[in-house]
Amino acid sequence: MTKILKTAALITLATIATSCGSSSSGSGTGTGTGTGTGTTATDGAQYTSTYKAIISTNCGGCHASGTSPDLSTFTNVKTNRTAMLTQINAGTMPPSKSSAWTTTDKAKLVEYLTNSTDFK
Repeated sequence: MTKILKTAALITLATIATSCGSSSSGSGTGTGTGTGTGTTATDGAQYTSTYKAIISTNCGGCHASGTSPDLSTFTNVKTNRTAMLTQINAGTMPPSKSSAWTTTDKAKLVEYLTNSTDFK
């Protein structure tokens, strides 16, 4: 009985070893469009969770989609972040008429634009 079990175990292991070692080649056709942006799932993670609302509230009135510079997306914020920092630190943006701009929002946004891993 033991000899039969050992033989069965060896046959099973041999079958597994040979099937795992084989490679398959196929010629399947893909269905993707090839229109990806080249970003990863984590790109802009901090932007989406926290800073999008600050930018939308304080900048979106003048810098929405279709305006220049458009700050309505992470990609556009990433492209314009140096200019944003310059304007924020100079006190020229947002304009003084923007009542929603708080010292806390400014500090958070400057810290984010300066040090966030979103831009690394």
